[in-house]
Amino acid sequence: MTQITQDAVNEKFIATENEIEKGYLLYTEDSNNNFIIEFVSVKPQFEGRGLGKQLVKAAANYAKEKKLNLSAKCSYAASVLKIMKI
Repeated sequence: MTQITQDAVNEKFIATENEIEKGYLLYTEDSNNNFIIEFVSVKPQFEGRGLGKQLVKAAANYAKEKKLNLSAKCSYAASVLKIMKI
């Protein structure tokens, strides 16, 4: 089962399974309470399994929990947020 974990020091969410990194999401969190999704990447052999969407959802849940202003520079993340109505 894929696990999504946060690496707050490197401003990154990571999708792993059996200690193998399948994908990641990079973000910026600033002192003005902004949370910006910068980039989402899934390794080619794991594409099409919803991992990117899981990463965006995990990041959005974190931003919501912390009451941060969520936005996305990454077009993929922006489209996922729009579809999810977040």
